[in-house]
Amino acid sequence: MRHLLPVHTVLRQATSPPPRVSVVIPVYKVRATLREAVDSVLLQRWRDLEALVIDDASPDDDTQVLSDIDDPRLTIVRLHRNAGLSGARNAGMALARGEYIALLDGDDVSLPTRIGRQVMVLERRPKVGLVGCLTNRIDTEGRLLVPGQDYWRLSDAALKPMMLFANPFSAVYMLRRSAIPPEGFPPRYAEDYALAAEVARTHEVALLREPLVNYRISPRGIMQSRLEMVTRDASVTQCRLLAEVGLCEQEHDPELMGALLHFARQPAGAFSFPRLLALKRWMDSVERANGTSRRYDPEHLRQAVARAWEILLLHATKIERLPAGPRYLGQLWSYRIADGRPVVRAKALAHGVINGFRREAFVNVTRN
Repeated sequence: MRHLLPVHTVLRQATSPPPRVSVVIPVYKVRATLREAVDSVLLQRWRDLEALVIDDASPDDDTQVLSDIDDPRLTIVRLHRNAGLSGARNAGMALARGEYIALLDGDDVSLPTRIGRQVMVLERRPKVGLVGCLTNRIDTEGRLLVPGQDYWRLSDAALKPMMLFANPFSAVYMLRRSAIPPEGFPPRYAEDYALAAEVARTHEVALLREPLVNYRISPRGIMQSRLEMVTRDASVTQCRLLAEVGLCEQEHDPELMGALLHFARQPAGAFSFPRLLALKRWMDSVERANGTSRRYDPEHLRQAVARAWEILLLHATKIERLPAGPRYLGQLWSYRIADGRPVVRAKALAHGVINGFRREAFVNVTRN
């Protein structure tokens, strides 16, 4: 992967032996949070690793906050020209010495067991090329916003067809080096979705259903400041996956596809009942196309469709703030999800209660 390495200067070279895991940390205007991110890697319970900090020509001299770290596993590289998030990650992967490569942004925090837990999956399951995890959402001050939630309550085998509708992997996954495509991350937004989809073409993928990273929500973050471009580029990956299933371009519905890709970011009232039905009918058309192409195991795709539909219902009832959901109950009772079970408002209420308990548990742990 050396061809992915742009002109750069090595400011500090790790002196430790080649590790099992390389953690790539791209840096651009994250001086305030970078030290916490790097410390969270160096303090992992899994010690056989290196931290590769890639300064993407940041104007803020971010890496100065790392000058007093005395750890032989730390490498700091400065790119001569800004290469963007994809380019910085590719540079880190090109310099990585580990068999496994983990991603972490310069404003996020890996919890102490994160690396060890992801390594365990790759060690035990040699066919897996990528393993993700859940994330806690935190604000710029590190305060909890939303505890890690398992939206993707389905088998690992159903994660591949789920990528037709949404990306179940945050950009905190770990990769097997041999599974990474030669071109690395594509030079566009939503590059994590694109790479995950490419790895899934030839390898199994897995998801740890536990929050192992604190993911910082910042107004300057790409998902906050560049959502339109992220959605546009994510649709490129989504369209390619749909074409492989056999859904012709005329059957693509960009509006419905975008609603699925970023279901959690829809404005209040976006999921009206007619729109929900249109989404479900569109997902059914994907199943019909797969019946001919056999791109995915029908049972795994059925699981993905059922779960995507359920997620949309949960968000529809949440963001419309229905006091008891009588409208949805009355209309949805006779409209069944893919496995034939009726959908009820109780699921959305239970989801909210569980989320409240998770939040309280997280707060209590951090206080102690």
